[in-house]
Amino acid sequence: MALFDKCFDFNAALDILIEQPELAVRIRKNSNRVLKCLRQAGYHVIDGEAAIVPVIIGDDEKTFTIWKMLYGEGVFVNAFISPATPPGMQMLRSSYLASHEDKHLDFIIEKFVKVGKQLDLLHKDAPVSH
Repeated sequence: MALFDKCFDFNAALDILIEQPELAVRIRKNSNRVLKCLRQAGYHVIDGEAAIVPVIIGDDEKTFTIWKMLYGEGVFVNAFISPATPPGMQMLRSSYLASHEDKHLDFIIEKFVKVGKQLDLLHKDAPVSH
């Protein structure tokens, strides 16, 4: 893709956000909802102001195990392990869109809770990160 095309795509995306600011609000609402629900379930979730919700697992093997189990349940997330993260900060990152509906978020949350219980990853005393 030529640089001109990339600039055009970027400008088109900015135009959409300017014309439809409710999309940015919806993204924030969706990611905040998932963040809150996963934290209430007992996951260690890092606060943020983006469409990405980082869930700290803290161990390479456990991170890959939950990643694979979630994938098998129909939920795609990205896994990050050391050396890409500091030791103890291995994580899953899930991303949310304005087009996600409540039923999609419910599905994702349900699968995270199901798999978290199976792997004994849910702890009501999970740290709150800001």
